[in-house]
Amino acid sequence: MKRAWTLLAAALTCGAEPALAEQTLCDALHQFEVAPHAQTAVAPKRRSITFYWGTDPAEFFSVGCLHSTEAVEKQTCEWLIHHTSWEFPMGLAQGVMRCHGYRFPKGAILDWHAMSGTIRLPGSAGEDLILDLAFDTDKSAIRLSVEQYGIVYMPAEPKALEPWPATPAK
Repeated sequence: MKRAWTLLAAALTCGAEPALAEQTLCDALHQFEVAPHAQTAVAPKRRSITFYWGTDPAEFFSVGCLHSTEAVEKQTCEWLIHHTSWEFPMGLAQGVMRCHGYRFPKGAILDWHAMSGTIRLPGSAGEDLILDLAFDTDKSAIRLSVEQYGIVYMPAEPKALEPWPATPAK
């Protein structure tokens, strides 16, 4: 009987294509962090995306993500749209921090409502990952930015997080 089960399992998997390993938040974040930085005519460009919750007042749960034309920003936004909780915005910030070795007690995902501020995490490839947080009860946002060590950016600090645009740029 054991041999029959083994043969059946082998027969079922013979024609199957190998399963692709699913990308994790840490994988997507790492790609975002280490991708080459775009240069502008004036100064290096700070890489950033901004992820929003509550983008459509007509929908109970809605999310959106703004990015530049850089491929890695677009890919990160697309990944986040499909893999980020639409209910618990603070889960993304805590997930990013977990990727950098931080740990949180059970239930901490509920403790970060109405939190705003900036968290700077040292990266592994000569860069900092910056989380700008604006968690509100109705609309929340998080900006993920990557800055290289020792580079002077213009402006020196990113502008404040702004509300989701009424008609986002495509």
